[in-house]
Amino acid sequence: MAVPLPPAREPVRAMGGEESQPASVINEPSLPSLPRSAALAPVPPDRVISVHELPDSIRRALPALQVAGFSHGNEPSARLAVINDRIRREGDGVGDGVILEQVTSEGIVLSFRGFRFRP
Repeated sequence: MAVPLPPAREPVRAMGGEESQPASVINEPSLPSLPRSAALAPVPPDRVISVHELPDSIRRALPALQVAGFSHGNEPSARLAVINDRIRREGDGVGDGVILEQVTSEGIVLSFRGFRFRP
């Protein structure tokens, strides 16, 4: 249900020097299904998986999310993401049970129904 947009562009510098990353979109209908055994395997709570690794039932339950970009800084107040055309900060809900857990220099981490994943 989630696929990245065309190949990533170079990071853009936001005001204050933080890097801002290009957009990605999740919750697209063209994802291949995971094997049944993979869908049933438990995921350790500290492990962050790709949205493609989520069990089918979890991917189907995800609300539509469009990640337009993110900015990471050393100070937590400087970390943000633009999701569904709104600025979100770490800890914010982004829709129907999805939480923006972390903004790192490599991307964002979302949580949904006990799963931590990257779009």
